[in-house]
Amino acid sequence: KTDDCGDESDEPLHCGVNECADVRMNQCGHECVDTKEGFYCKCRPGYRLMADGKACIDINECVDIPMINTTYDKPCSQDCINSEGGFNCKCDLSYYVREPDGRTCKRKQDLDPWILFTNKYYLRNMSTDASVYNLVIQNLRNVVALDFDYANEEIYFCDVSAKTIFKTRAGSEERTTIIKQSMGLEGMAVDWTGRKLYWLDRHTQHLSVSELDGRYKKVLMENIDDPRAIAVHPGIGYIFFTSWHLQAYIGRIGMDGSNFTRIQATVNGDKLAWPNAITIDYFSNKIWWADAHLDYIAYSDFDGNNRNTVLEGSQVPHVFALTVMDDYIYWTDWNKKALMKAHKLTGDEYQILRNTTHRPYDVHIYHPLRQIKYDNPCEFQNGGCSHLCLIAPHHMEGTQRTCACPTDFVLAKDNLTCIANCTRGQHRCGGSDDKCIPAYWKCDNSVDCQDGSDEPDSCPPRVCADGMFQCRNNNCTLVTSICDGRDDCGDHSDEDSKLCDHECSETEFKCKATGRCIKGAWKCDGDRDCKDGSDEAHELCHNKECD
Repeated sequence: KTDDCGDESDEPLHCGVNECADVRMNQCGHECVDTKEGFYCKCRPGYRLMADGKACIDINECVDIPMINTTYDKPCSQDCINSEGGFNCKCDLSYYVREPDGRTCKRKQDLDPWILFTNKYYLRNMSTDASVYNLVIQNLRNVVALDFDYANEEIYFCDVSAKTIFKTRAGSEERTTIIKQSMGLEGMAVDWTGRKLYWLDRHTQHLSVSELDGRYKKVLMENIDDPRAIAVHPGIGYIFFTSWHLQAYIGRIGMDGSNFTRIQATVNGDKLAWPNAITIDYFSNKIWWADAHLDYIAYSDFDGNNRNTVLEGSQVPHVFALTVMDDYIYWTDWNKKALMKAHKLTGDEYQILRNTTHRPYDVHIYHPLRQIKYDNPCEFQNGGCSHLCLIAPHHMEGTQRTCACPTDFVLAKDNLTCIANCTRGQHRCGGSDDKCIPAYWKCDNSVDCQDGSDEPDSCPPRVCADGMFQCRNNNCTLVTSICDGRDDCGDHSDEDSKLCDHECSETEFKCKATGRCIKGAWKCDGDRDCKDGSDEAHELCHNKECD
């Protein structure tokens, strides 16, 4: 108490007063800290100071994970239960045990997980510490997406150049064609419970489903601008996928095509531009995604709420795909040409596992805990369905089943049986491969029906190259020339009424003047694909309801 100023202005009356001695004076909710010039309020661990600077409120560490002081604590590996002033963690005891720290869940099973990824020209697997690095499949053309069926030890992959989804086994050069002539393949996911295959096509703007062998293909959702990544959760019956159009979003839709919603979207003000990757943690009930333009990895719950950013900036300059296992996320990055790893909630232990010569594309963790067993409502007698039995959501509590029909089939009144609705311009395959194919696929020297009915012995000798339309006079023309209003064959067989005077498939648009069927996604896209411009007609394209 020295009068350094000479007028005692540096020694006001409140100096030396201990405000913390009287709670009526400080009004601190928890603790009071006395200082030379006054005091401040402080909260006990597990609480934070409110805006008035005096009262304390509980921190929900299950939501505000960044509030956890990781110098002496850590977030929950799986389930988190908030309590006053703290939180408790639980593990799925079927597969994990809780460590003595009370936070970490450790796998009971001693089976090591493997990182399975594609570098466009080959598939490789690698141990999670990068000490072991193997070649799984080689001599590929342009593989950008993959998934696996752990129970059958099979790998599915999309080859963009071949426009085909293949199936193979690790180490095998043999490949089975599952889906072909898909022009814009992007993400793909295996439903290991309902035994289905889901994929996104940028060219048609479709989300589609089929049996794992490719039968009974059905479009679940149309008009998805620039679809990119996909992940399925058969335990709750939902698909999560991304669209990185100008109005980017992360969508959630039932595995039967029901209950679509955008859980993150630019139109809602969410920070989103190029959501390039998505994955699901089936034990913590969260999704992780990465944005390749805004450069971050984030996570949220299944409703898109309680969002937190894990990593951002130069650490994640261009993530292409990511996956999760136990406490860690693993991802591929184009700019770094590397496979990366970090703690899934904090971003700690950030690590480059391995650099690659080519850009790495899709990545998955190959382990049974990435495909755990769920109840299957379609397990017995295909759920009573004649064709597709799809897992469907049930208010986030278990699942139910929906019977669905392949493209160009309709569901009967019993909601179980599918009835063929092939048009005159289509051929119906028989046997177990019940589907409608374009009539010009018949006698094209390529077997498209499992029963071979599209290539009978009565077909005329083939003189045209594969992919060409063979005219009745044996001239050859492009398939895209069929029903274009011009006599490209010279005998009018490419403009025959049997080809052109019919209804188009449910996913196509019919040109008014010629009867040509074009992809539904080409309608109102700004390009005149119909000779008469009917696909861009003003009354068609400027009379749509806003989404």
